[in-house]
Amino acid sequence: KQSTLEKCMNNFETLYGQKPEFLARAPGRVNIIGEHIDYNGYGVLPFALHKEIWFLFKRNDDKIVRMANSNAKRFPKKEYSVDTKDWETIPGEWTSYIIWGFRSVLFSLSPESENKTEPKNSVLPGFDLFVFSDLPIACGVSSSSALSVGSGLVISKILGVDSTLDKTGFVSNIIKFERHNGLLGGGMDQTISVFGQTGHCLAIEFKPKLSSVQVPMKGLGMVLCNSLTESPKVETGFKRYNKRVFECTMGLLALIRKSLGEGASVKELPTLWDLQKRLGKDLKQKDSLDRKRREILLNEQQMPAALKTIAWNVLFLFILISIPL
Repeated sequence: KQSTLEKCMNNFETLYGQKPEFLARAPGRVNIIGEHIDYNGYGVLPFALHKEIWFLFKRNDDKIVRMANSNAKRFPKKEYSVDTKDWETIPGEWTSYIIWGFRSVLFSLSPESENKTEPKNSVLPGFDLFVFSDLPIACGVSSSSALSVGSGLVISKILGVDSTLDKTGFVSNIIKFERHNGLLGGGMDQTISVFGQTGHCLAIEFKPKLSSVQVPMKGLGMVLCNSLTESPKVETGFKRYNKRVFECTMGLLALIRKSLGEGASVKELPTLWDLQKRLGKDLKQKDSLDRKRREILLNEQQMPAALKTIAWNVLFLFILISIPL
């Protein structure tokens, strides 16, 4: 049986008539703690999956950038000139995530660019790219961000800046540029894809600056299940995900006006974390109160001890992703 790497290399050679030079990989993720709070400025606790997106690539002399996907029927091949200014991005297309990943690195190399979405130095060497994924699509394991992260790694190698790459700065730029695809996400998906380690969760904080701490799982196994019901953010993002971001922003605005008056704005305090710090509020006090409320509720309901144990253990139950290649 062929390994994934052998299969990818054979596909690359079939497509482009030569073997690839380089390989980059970017994993998906599952989150344990913290849903819809990363874009509010608060920490999360995801872990990286063993399933990932593979990027095989090689420079060419044709002054063309070619992109192909193993799922060619769903994600057709694309060809571009070497000048990224000529590249059209259509939100939701698989190559758009790659293009914005490229641009995030190009922009970091020319921060003096006047155009905040187009780098000053936009011309690339020609290269051929083949993308393979064993991550399930549109199933909530962040395949789109893995595309952006992996493409950033690809272009860093093509441009020869991979050895000096600052991971935190790299992630920060990926987070910012990926939003041009139309989804107003936080930074959890990109951060875990870059900093995730085997056998660890990652405690990520976004304020006052992006930081993370590896949390050993100590032999704990996580099991995941794919319901096989797709929820493509490309189609549902504005109706669901972005709607939640908008609702949080409107709630933040209401809190700002109530706490600080009409003069303060979301531009000045872009997240709930920023407002919390301005007001000097401590989340630990709120957590302590919530714990007391939960204890009272549990005691009043007289839940059997075994049922309480099951309720807590369910938090750690996940199901193995099992998608045929």
